[in-house]
Amino acid sequence: MLRPPESIRLIANPSASRVDERAIRAAARALSRLGDVDGVVRTTGPGEATLLARQAVDDGCSLAVALGGDGTAGEVAEGLTGSGTALLCLPGGCTSVYARIHGLAGAPGAAAERVAGAPGALRRVRVDLGTVDERHFLFMAGIGLTASLMRAGARHPRLKARLRGGYAAYAAAAGLVDVARRGLPCVRVRAGTRRLDATTLVIQNSDVLSYLGPRAVAAAPGGGLATGTLALAGAGDARVGDALALLGRLLGGDPERVAAHERVSAWSGLDTVVVESADGRPFPLEIDGTWIGDRLRARFGVAPLALEVATLRRDLPVAAPRPERPLARPRLSAA
Repeated sequence: MLRPPESIRLIANPSASRVDERAIRAAARALSRLGDVDGVVRTTGPGEATLLARQAVDDGCSLAVALGGDGTAGEVAEGLTGSGTALLCLPGGCTSVYARIHGLAGAPGAAAERVAGAPGALRRVRVDLGTVDERHFLFMAGIGLTASLMRAGARHPRLKARLRGGYAAYAAAAGLVDVARRGLPCVRVRAGTRRLDATTLVIQNSDVLSYLGPRAVAAAPGGGLATGTLALAGAGDARVGDALALLGRLLGGDPERVAAHERVSAWSGLDTVVVESADGRPFPLEIDGTWIGDRLRARFGVAPLALEVATLRRDLPVAAPRPERPLARPRLSAA
């Protein structure tokens, strides 16, 4: 059960597709029924949510609320990692996968009202974070097709701010044109003794990859928020018929059917995954739906139970009592 918070810090991203001043006020009003909302802060650019979250830790807040999309949630989580301040995600983006993973869907104000109306249902738990080189991720990392689409979407931030939710369709179209013109780089994947060549790779730190409306989508069997391991699914070049078949299996919501496709390789129970360019071309890399650059090499791992989260889920390990001092932030292994 959620302990009565000493103080709550609301970190809002006004650029997110479903976040405006009305949503921010509604969320703050609902959250005040859980405790003292000691401040509402708004981000003004990339990376700022991490700094604001670290300030919330330093100020002794017991709950930091991320109001935005998955990028905002990931930045806030980065600032809270290794501390005793819990993360609560309210869905303010187009999809808001991480908020929905923790049982909070719908409009941000309605989600906040749901939490405030049943505080006994909200639990503090500890979950794993995925790592890629110097960064953490919440639920997934992608190389190849999905990362190419995210890269296309990151090229025009002003247009994204103007179109808001409608920008996703534009970015997807632009990304597909780019892939058709240039193709996808080939990567070589190593995990222990296993080897794989692929053009598209999904690495999951969760049982859910994304959502299509109310339907959860997963690509790799064996993923979970508190397993201490990663799961992955990789595919090489696929014909149009193969791509359509894979899409149908993804939308069906059963990762076992995705893994059973002849052009897909799926691994689970992984603690380290190393990905390198196999053809000398840099590959695009995304985490939690945000493109973070093109690379020739990336090393993935797990930070077990590194983040405390406020959730409606009942199947995750309950967090220990909050320490008097912040925990040391875990160090990531070098690439």
